[in-house]
Amino acid sequence: MKKALEYVPDDKNIQQELLRANQALNKETKKADKKMAGFLASSKKVQSGDGIFSDADRDRDTSGVQLPSEPVKLRDGLFLVPKDETDADAQAAKDEGIDMDEISREINEMREERPEVFAELRNKMQVMVEDSVAQREAELTGGGDSAA
Repeated sequence: MKKALEYVPDDKNIQQELLRANQALNKETKKADKKMAGFLASSKKVQSGDGIFSDADRDRDTSGVQLPSEPVKLRDGLFLVPKDETDADAQAAKDEGIDMDEISREINEMREERPEVFAELRNKMQVMVEDSVAQREAELTGGGDSAA
């Protein structure tokens, strides 16, 4: 009706029908608002403190379920793992200006477009990780000596 009124602004029938539609809409909106106001809010029992819930129900613990500290097997192949601490590492990298999404995208492009360069990079990273693990194990077992 609004669009019709835009095309023919002088037509009295369109103006009248638009007015009727707006009035009907306002009535329905008021009815819906009144209905949604809630039956408990206007109840005298609720206003005086007596309601459908007892004090024991109001005072119960609603903190939720505590997540386990160790991985838990839920089903075959489905495990619930506690929150990982790698978020701190990701935040530290982000603070230093390292965009992990961009690096991931570049590595995926390299894997698809230049597999020989990707294989070389993967081998280098594997050697670095193995050296890091060996150094860490030497520190833990040897009392700080790193023979690697």
